[in-house]
Amino acid sequence: MKNNIIRQFTNGFGILEVVVASFVLIMIITSSVTLTRMAIKSSVLNLDRVQAYNLAEEGAEITRQIRDTGWIDGQNLSSALVNGQYKLVFNNNSWGLQSDTAGESIVLDNKTYNRKIYIENVDGTVGGTALNAYLNTNLHIDNTTNSIMKKIRVEITWDEYNQTVANGNAWKYTLLTYLSDWKPKF
Repeated sequence: MKNNIIRQFTNGFGILEVVVASFVLIMIITSSVTLTRMAIKSSVLNLDRVQAYNLAEEGAEITRQIRDTGWIDGQNLSSALVNGQYKLVFNNNSWGLQSDTAGESIVLDNKTYNRKIYIENVDGTVGGTALNAYLNTNLHIDNTTNSIMKKIRVEITWDEYNQTVANGNAWKYTLLTYLSDWKPKF
């Protein structure tokens, strides 16, 4: 009779074991769903960053092309790339810069990116006298007039996950490059 009582209580699961097993299973499922959502969000943000990088690189390359076209047309850097804030425009089968403080809106994959291009003179004193000494010694360039180097800054902004331009908290990617008007002296 004693063996029958012990066997009767060891057949199957108790309510406490079912509750503990259910809790562990729910925790595993919840953490899996959370991890999957975070991975998808990260993937979307990485895609947006790659798009922003490509748009910024495109802006810098087109600005470089405008400088090169200016050389062909006999313009120096200061007349080909005037200081200011611009957007890119495509007219008559060629790229150009149009003065615009709002920038340009670009829609890719149902997402709107905003691109602004800033052009500034590079002061010959940037980096102390070391920059001018390097330019004069190695490249035979006199940058004391601040007219042969331009700083090109391309900013890309976009809205994602409640971080918007409207609330001043948009995602942003900035590409910075320098263009010069150097020509070797022989």
